[in-house]
Amino acid sequence: MRIEDLKNWTVDQLKNEVVRFSEECEKKQHEILDLKEKLDIATKKMWCDELISRMPIEEKSKPTTKWYDERHQSDCITINQLYTTIDVIVDRYANLRKNKGMC
Repeated sequence: MRIEDLKNWTVDQLKNEVVRFSEECEKKQHEILDLKEKLDIATKKMWCDELISRMPIEEKSKPTTKWYDERHQSDCITINQLYTTIDVIVDRYANLRKNKGMC
């Protein structure tokens, strides 16, 4: 269709054409949104697959609590060290009071 052809059109024909273009545009927008959604899902899937492929083999087969066990052991050691430090400080304070005659 050329612009010269539009000269002979009536107002109703032009309105119909505008409505048709509007509907076609809306349809294309929905198709674009659907494609973007599919692309987003595919991108997330690829990202997840990449993360899974980076995991060591033993972690893929079954989840392990090794990290938590090591962390718990480390926390227990730290707590024991703090208790020991408190005991030493209390003993030194008691000895200081005894030596200086404050008891």
